[in-house]
Amino acid sequence: MHKDWGGIERYIAFLTSELARNGHLVTVTAPNGSPLAQHLEVPSYKIRLATKYDPIALASHIRLFRRENPHFIVTHFSPDYIVPALAARIAKVPKNLMTRHVAVNFKGKRAKHYNRLYDGFVSISQTVSDHLIADGIPANKIQLALSGSPYLMPTVSIDEAKKSLDGSLFHIGVFGRLHWVKGQDVAIKAIVNLPNAILHIFGEGPHETELRNLVAQLNLSNRVVFEGYKTDVANHMLAMDAVMVPSIWKEAFGLTVVEAMSIGKPIIANATGGIPEILTHDKNALLIYSDDPEKPNPLDFESAIKRLLEEKELSQTLGRDAKATFDSRFTLEHMTERVVTAYQNLLDLK
Repeated sequence: MHKDWGGIERYIAFLTSELARNGHLVTVTAPNGSPLAQHLEVPSYKIRLATKYDPIALASHIRLFRRENPHFIVTHFSPDYIVPALAARIAKVPKNLMTRHVAVNFKGKRAKHYNRLYDGFVSISQTVSDHLIADGIPANKIQLALSGSPYLMPTVSIDEAKKSLDGSLFHIGVFGRLHWVKGQDVAIKAIVNLPNAILHIFGEGPHETELRNLVAQLNLSNRVVFEGYKTDVANHMLAMDAVMVPSIWKEAFGLTVVEAMSIGKPIIANATGGIPEILTHDKNALLIYSDDPEKPNPLDFESAIKRLLEEKELSQTLGRDAKATFDSRFTLEHMTERVVTAYQNLLDLK
């Protein structure tokens, strides 16, 4: 994970900064030169695990834990679950906790191994909790702490953000890694019959060529824009008339969703994974429910876009209610309060 700056890395950077601002003493280990290491605002140690059982990293963690004497450790990544936890046991750290960020089951006998190695688990959504329970992790060892996000902070006005866009068209943004699980192909197919809709695909990834080929096959080259990777996501999201989240795999939470909520954007999303825990259909978003969320019908997304095109006030209502939901439940402050409570409950567990 050392090359990534994705949802888990941002979660760690944002959470640890907020914990420190609230007076907690926090130290993070991260690979040297990684985006995570570069974004941390708390003390950090540059330790990289070369393999799942890296003996050098194990020794480094043991020395660190003996020197720092932490009350507990929290791991966030696979394959980084084993070495830090083993080191903590050897260094006699009182508690090992794991935060689980993905809605997938552990492979083979890993759940049994982790259950022995860890004293508690924090899940970022009920969907994740359900997977942990299905894996055999005792429910009393799991604490739900719904995730959240800082407010997106655009550096330009909405008029400035939109100045390069054709104001007569409806601009839809899809943000995320260009991978089939993110469903960009569904979004592309959804605008085939909507000549007033322009799709902006933000991100990079291994399936860009296939997506470009699909755009060419559907003769949509003039209505699908590949924007590439952007560092100023807030400005580009602000410019969109709507944000679409067509992911076809179980999103554990949906960071793009809450980011769009924070700036009051109307959202169209596939109702998969933890997304329905954040959004309510026809209240603060348009959700696409399918018999099989991994195979949503693009025509359902097309219908949702049509509603936004035809019902002008609907976009404003959805965006306003999305922002209100974010303000009341999903700010970084709310997330941190939930995480601290989860940690405390697991530390008190006998």
